[in-house]
Amino acid sequence: MKKYFIGLLFFCPFIFSMCISGNDKLTENNATQRNETEPVNVNEQQKPTLMVLPSDALLQRLLCIKTIDNQGITSYQRDYQKAFLKDSELKFVIADIQSQFIQVGFPLEDLEQSLKSINNESSTDNVSMIQKDSKTLLLNTVHPDIVLEIDYLSVVDGRSRNLKTSLTYSFKAIDSYSNKTIASIQNTGISNSDGTAKTMKNEIEKNMSTMTDQIRNSFADIVRNGREITLRVSVADGVNLNLSEISSKDNTFDGFIYEWLKNNSFGGTFKRDKATDLELRYKNIRIKTLDKNGQPYTAFDFSNNLINVLKNKFGVKCKNNTQSLSDAFILIEGR
Repeated sequence: MKKYFIGLLFFCPFIFSMCISGNDKLTENNATQRNETEPVNVNEQQKPTLMVLPSDALLQRLLCIKTIDNQGITSYQRDYQKAFLKDSELKFVIADIQSQFIQVGFPLEDLEQSLKSINNESSTDNVSMIQKDSKTLLLNTVHPDIVLEIDYLSVVDGRSRNLKTSLTYSFKAIDSYSNKTIASIQNTGISNSDGTAKTMKNEIEKNMSTMTDQIRNSFADIVRNGREITLRVSVADGVNLNLSEISSKDNTFDGFIYEWLKNNSFGGTFKRDKATDLELRYKNIRIKTLDKNGQPYTAFDFSNNLINVLKNKFGVKCKNNTQSLSDAFILIEGR
């Protein structure tokens, strides 16, 4: 009996570790980033951060979003705090979604707490109109890898005697760097007799496995092949500089930037989208996920690296006008 007890103690840790490794969490995979001196294991080094946000359509119905024309460029000003006040169920819907994702191992950033932190730190001081938008501030302050966007609409059936309600919803997981939807579920006309928060909780529970599989596969691809961003390089008004003119060694600014992208995008992956004398655009650029210090590497960082090269090599003055995690924008202001 004593030998049996000792043997059981020996095997317990082994059995326990097998039980843990067999779960279905997002971070339980072996995806590693290519072309690095040491493999990046998603379990240990790169757990994607998620944040739940109400969709623009939901904010529109709550009158919590404004369209702004900023010198011909349309932008949106979102008021998430007002949305919580106008829709009493929104807080509970988001809390239930967060709870379910936390249970399967997803690190989450809380929307309300992040908004309070931004306000307390006065992050909206001395920034442009575009940057004052809550969504832009959230993405650039918190750096969530994936945005979980929720939209729902409860409709009362006027023909029913007891005024039954039905719910239509959509729930998307969006890569905050590429703005691409990587997972989604939706349903229309389902019974909402238990209330929006409980109905949404049940719907997410039923579809959690599908959502986690899609997100896990997408994130594994990001770790292996890099994040996806866009790049725009423009010459400011009144600046006497042509991107197709010879810069050095019989190469144009356009040609030099093209070659630089070959050597500095992850795996040399990018696609040229537009090229004129005053503006260049590239899309589907893959960049590394972390810098050498293990911090998130974003479009802003990528822009800074190119700006430093242009300044040092050609003496041009550049400004990093990157507004989001995914859209790099460099403005050439002269030389």
